Amino acid sequence: MIHLVEILDICPGCGKCVRKGVCPTDAITIQKGKAVIGQGCIDCGLCIPVCPIGVIVKTEPEAKSIVQVERKEEEHAAE
Repeated sequence: MIHLVEILDICPGCGKCVRKGVCPTDAITIQKGKAVIGQGCIDCGLCIPVCPIGVIVKTEPEAKSIVQVERKEEEHAAE
């Protein structure tokens, strides 16, 4: 699934976005020292203003689709 809310790779994993009451579906977890959006995300954006350094962003669906297609092409080329 393509999420419109994304956490950038520079996330330091402070954990403010995983606190109770931020994500209504508890879709954000800390993995390997950074926040990760999981399957339960409903793209509500409630986590965006909670991030103290602005690394949770809303993306454009067209841009996400293009990136996903490019990644799939790269994966097939590597095989």
